[in-house]
Amino acid sequence: MAGIRFLAAPFRTDQPLVLVLLVPVIALLWWQQPAVPLSIADQGGMPLYMAVVGRSAPWPWLHGVLGLLAVAWLAPLLASTANNAELFDRRNRMPAILILLIMGLVKGPLLSPALCGALPLLFALRRAWAIQGRNDVFGALFGAGMLIGIAALFYMPYAFMVVALWAAVSVMRPFDWRDYAMPLAGAMLTFYFCWGILRLAGQPPMQPIAAILNAAHPSFPVGKPMILAFVGLVPMLAFGVLGYVRSYQKTIMRERNSRLAFLALCWALLAVIALEVIVHGKFPVVLIALPLAVVITYPFLVTKRGWLAEVALFALLAIGCAVQWG
Repeated sequence: MAGIRFLAAPFRTDQPLVLVLLVPVIALLWWQQPAVPLSIADQGGMPLYMAVVGRSAPWPWLHGVLGLLAVAWLAPLLASTANNAELFDRRNRMPAILILLIMGLVKGPLLSPALCGALPLLFALRRAWAIQGRNDVFGALFGAGMLIGIAALFYMPYAFMVVALWAAVSVMRPFDWRDYAMPLAGAMLTFYFCWGILRLAGQPPMQPIAAILNAAHPSFPVGKPMILAFVGLVPMLAFGVLGYVRSYQKTIMRERNSRLAFLALCWALLAVIALEVIVHGKFPVVLIALPLAVVITYPFLVTKRGWLAEVALFALLAIGCAVQWG
C-alpha cells in the first residue's frame, strides 16, 4: 500500500494541474443536488444573494450550476490564500480537496448565502494578510473592508469578520488607529452604496436583522455515515492542531504573525457559528469547513505512512457520497 498515490500525494504539491482532480470529486458529491424552492432559498437573503437567486429562479438547473461554480472557485482560492499567507511549511493544494470533502458531509442545496459570501471574504483576507512589512497599507485595508461589506451583502454575519481584520493588523503592525478605521470605513461605505442603489431602484430596503433571524441552513445528518465522519475528523483535527503548534514554534516572526491572524479568523468564525447555533440550532457548513480544511492539512503534509493519508481522504469521500446519495 506504500505505493498508493491517488489523491493525497498529488495535493501535497503546488502543481496547479492537480486542481483538475477536483472536478470528479465535485461531480461525485453534488451531481444530483436536491431542488430548492425559491421561497426557501429567499430566507435570510441579503441583496447580492437575492440577486443571484432571483436570476436563477426561472431555471432551477441554473441554481445548481451556480452552486457548483461557487464551490469550484472556493476550493482553489482557499488553498491559494493559505499558501500566500505562508500558513504551511511548504506550498501545497491540500486545503482545496479537504474543504470539498468536509462540505460534502452535509446534504442540501449547495448554493447558499454563506458559500457566496465566502468568496469575497477570502479575497478580503488575502489583502489584509499581505500588509505585513508594507508602509502603504491604508488602501489595502480599505479594500479589504469593502470586500467584507460585499461578503456581508451575501451573508450578513460576515460583517463580524472586520474583527478578524483588526486582529491581523494588531499582530502585523504597530498601533495606528487609522489602520483599524480603514476596514470599518470600507465595510460601511459598501453598505451605504448598496442602500442608495436600492433606494434609487425602488427596491425593498435591506433587513440585516431579519436576514440573520430568518436564514435557513441544511442540517448535519444524524446517522451512521455522519458518525463515521465524526470519528475520523476528531483525530485529524487533533493531529492538525498538534502540527499547527509545532509548525508555529519553528517559524520566523513573519510567519508566526500570519498564523496568529489565521487563529483570529478561526475565533471570529466560531463566534458566528455560536450565533447561528443560538438562533437556529444549526449553521452553514462552509463556516466550519474553511478553518478546518486548513488546520487538518498539517498532518496530511507528513510524507511518512502516505498510504494512511490516502485511505483517510478516500474514506471521507466515500462518507460524503453516502450522505449525498442517501
